[in-house]
Amino acid sequence: MTVFLVVRPQAAMPIPLTMWTQTPTTPAHLYLDTKAPLVRASVSMEKPTTHFYQVEMVFPPTDATIRRLSMPTWIPGSYKIRDFAKNIEQFQAFDSSDKPLSWRKQDKATWAVEVPAGEALKVRYSLFAYEFSVRTSYLDSFYGFLNPASAFLYEEGKKHWGYRIKVKPAADWTIATALPKLDEHLFLADNLDVLIDSPMMFGPLRRHEFDVKGIPHYWVIAGDVNKNEAGMVEALQKIGTTVGDLFGDFPFDRYYFLTAYRLDGARGGLEHANSTLVHANADHFRTRDGWDRFLSLMIHEYYHAWNVKAIRDQSLSEFDYQREQYTELLWLHEGWTSYYDTILMNRAGFWDAKRGLAEWSKVINGYNQRPGNHYQSLAEASFNAWIHYYHPSFTTKNSQTDYYRAGSLSGLALDLLIRHKSKNERSLDTVMARLYRDFGAQRKPINWDLVARILQEVGGKSAVNFLDTYIRQANPLPMEKFLGYAGIEVAEAKVEETEEAPHQPPKPVSLGIQTKTKDDAVFVRHVWRGSSGWQAGLDFGDEILAINNRRVTASNYDKILQWSHPGDEIQVLVSRGNHILTVPVTLEEKQEVVKLKFDGDKASDLQTSIFQALFPPDSTAKENSKQETSWHP
Repeated sequence: MTVFLVVRPQAAMPIPLTMWTQTPTTPAHLYLDTKAPLVRASVSMEKPTTHFYQVEMVFPPTDATIRRLSMPTWIPGSYKIRDFAKNIEQFQAFDSSDKPLSWRKQDKATWAVEVPAGEALKVRYSLFAYEFSVRTSYLDSFYGFLNPASAFLYEEGKKHWGYRIKVKPAADWTIATALPKLDEHLFLADNLDVLIDSPMMFGPLRRHEFDVKGIPHYWVIAGDVNKNEAGMVEALQKIGTTVGDLFGDFPFDRYYFLTAYRLDGARGGLEHANSTLVHANADHFRTRDGWDRFLSLMIHEYYHAWNVKAIRDQSLSEFDYQREQYTELLWLHEGWTSYYDTILMNRAGFWDAKRGLAEWSKVINGYNQRPGNHYQSLAEASFNAWIHYYHPSFTTKNSQTDYYRAGSLSGLALDLLIRHKSKNERSLDTVMARLYRDFGAQRKPINWDLVARILQEVGGKSAVNFLDTYIRQANPLPMEKFLGYAGIEVAEAKVEETEEAPHQPPKPVSLGIQTKTKDDAVFVRHVWRGSSGWQAGLDFGDEILAINNRRVTASNYDKILQWSHPGDEIQVLVSRGNHILTVPVTLEEKQEVVKLKFDGDKASDLQTSIFQALFPPDSTAKENSKQETSWHP
């Protein structure tokens, strides 16, 4: 089980920005069980342009004559077998005198080495690192990062052993990690779980330090970021304060935001106990939307330090790094975290109520469009994450729900339900704070029954019924009902009439498909289950050549489609596997797009108080939405 560091040693003291290479060292006894054997590892990056790390590991002596070393096949927080061992090359094994030892591969991720009893075991290998992902390791001429799950071996049955990691970075590069350090290049991990939970970053790094309620936080930057860095620090401090206030305490003694920026589509984050590794497109900071997406991602990964790392799932309380581990609670861990990464944008003052409602309108529209919400429950989606979420297919949206989006809406709906039943005296905040206080802070894992018990105590029978009806079963959420508890109306987003066009606009039509374009051609990307296109036989990958004998291009597809009306039968000419087919399709009315509205004049006092709890009438947010601030892009 991961050890949460609650001692406040010297390394947690504030460190001036100018002392990047002079961080105080940490006495080993504060973190390591000095009686436990210690694995000594070293990492170097002799030529970053080759994308190879050089790794050496020395394992303590044992009485065994066959030593089995394995590399994890997955990384906690990302539920997919990734087979990291595929990146190991030039594996060699030696005894303590550097005498070569015989070895063989036992399976795809395990090396069996013949070692004399009582001898230490030394291995060396090269690690290819050129997948730019928060789940893997990467190295190029600009910077590098390393996820230990994708880089280091461990010995079978010895997860309790400590690790001492020595890093030799490329010339002029520095190192950043939340691991305690003995010096600038030497780091300690109490056991394998702590090591795997501690990503490392290398490069010409920049770092900012700030304090949140006495807890030192560090923002480490690799690459260029098109943003005022002082403004970003201010925003991250707001995030720390807002999340800390929700839980009332911190599960760590220091926290690192490790961020890598590039200009070609980078986005992603992965949570760790006292750090996160985040990737972002630096160019996106020029826009408000890109800035908002980055801030919500930072909230999401930071919130996970409580919900996932501290509020720990019993099914994941002890990691098996070679096999899948199943849980039905990802709707809570990921879905409710997604709820908070959106709603806390308002609470932290980044959004005003109008902006928050607009975001939830988009979430609800996406949810309403997905037929899979009728066929798979959130509990089942959680359990099947290993074969579904990270392995999408053409039928995914028709057959499966999404424990991120649907899970976030379940958080919103349950929050509104609890607030309504309790006259706004309790909320989902109360549930999360209780889960942290009673279990997370006590290092006790949670399970379905314990979550249900807390819901019963906080929200009563209706909250438990919600769990059984909308989480355990595949019943779509009646969001209009729950939003009504906050006086929020779900209205159709209609085209406004003008003096120039006073007539009623025509009803938009749809083939019941989602399209994609390539080189000005239009292809069927998805066919919605039960739609007119589904009934007519349109297929994934069809190229739409013409509609009613009019040539279709990416630029005129929508215009041609809107010549017809709901109920009209049109002739769709498609190319399918190099065969030309005509598919008659009866058009349907395009699915209604909704927009959330709040009318304070109509709302009751209770509805208004609930609305303002979710969307605080904060003058800071109102001003930030109108003018430039230190953190606004």
